[in-house]
Amino acid sequence: MIPENTPEEIFRHFLEVEPHVRVEEHPEYKAIHSYIENYRKSGLTWPEYVVKAKIPIKFREKMARIWAECRKNGFFLPTAGNEKGRDVIMFRQLVAPREEKPKPPGVKWGRCDLCERRCPSKDWRGVMKEGSVRCGTMDDYSTMITD
Repeated sequence: MIPENTPEEIFRHFLEVEPHVRVEEHPEYKAIHSYIENYRKSGLTWPEYVVKAKIPIKFREKMARIWAECRKNGFFLPTAGNEKGRDVIMFRQLVAPREEKPKPPGVKWGRCDLCERRCPSKDWRGVMKEGSVRCGTMDDYSTMITD
C-alpha cells in the first residue's frame, strides 16, 4: 500500500504546525507522545487511562482524527519512542506481503477500505458505490467522542 500522507504530514495538518517548525517540537505533539508513553506504562485500558490522565475531550477528538487518518494511510499501533535524542511517535506500516497472491477477479481494495469516514461514496455496508470517486481531504472527516 502506498500512503497518500505520512504520519508527519498528518500531524502537521491537524496540529497546524508551521512549515519552518519541526513537528516533534510542537507542544501538542509532545503531549500526545507523553500520553502514549504513559498509557503503555499504566497497564490500564484506554478508557480507564483517559479518565485517569484527564485528557480533555477536544484533544481526544483531535487525537482520534489523527489516528483515523494514519490508519487510512496504512499506519497502525502508534508507539512513543526516542530517536537520536528526539521524542518521536513510531508506527507499524501496512505493506503487501512478499509473496502476495493475486486477488480474485472483481476484488479491489485500497485506501478507502481502511477509511473510517462516513461518506457518500460508500453504501451502507461500507462498499464503494459503482462510479464513485474517492472522498476528499482530511478535513472531510469528523469524529465525536462522548464520555
